[in-house]
Amino acid sequence: MNQVHKILRQKLHETYARQAFDNTDVWAGNLSATIDGILYNAELARAYVDPGLISAEARVRAEVYVAGLDPRDVGPEDLRARAWTDADDAGYVDAMSMHHQGFGRRVPMRLVTGADGRPLPCGGNLVLNPIRFGSKGPTSSTTPLS
Repeated sequence: MNQVHKILRQKLHETYARQAFDNTDVWAGNLSATIDGILYNAELARAYVDPGLISAEARVRAEVYVAGLDPRDVGPEDLRARAWTDADDAGYVDAMSMHHQGFGRRVPMRLVTGADGRPLPCGGNLVLNPIRFGSKGPTSSTTPLS
């Protein structure tokens, strides 16, 4: 485990209780969703599928800030993120013909890097590559980090 990975692990998993981070020390946010080319804030993004089409393409993006860490020193192997989404999960119908919601799935996200493999930060924030999925119906997503 390299030094960058140790710092990330400490700040994301050891220093703070779950969801009780000091935002001046470690922060994740600037979530956004682009649906069929239109950029939305992640809090509420709604797209309508045009008649004759069977799906809409959505991309989810996130940024991460870690104090005391130069984002250009972070490698793709140092930070893992998965977006949870219920897109493309229509649930199931049981033997009694009752519909049940699906459980969703986790889709890996990757650090946005340049041709040299080094991160391409947005300001001082690391950027996680958007995930893509196509679906009709309501969709939720979130991004846990490790």
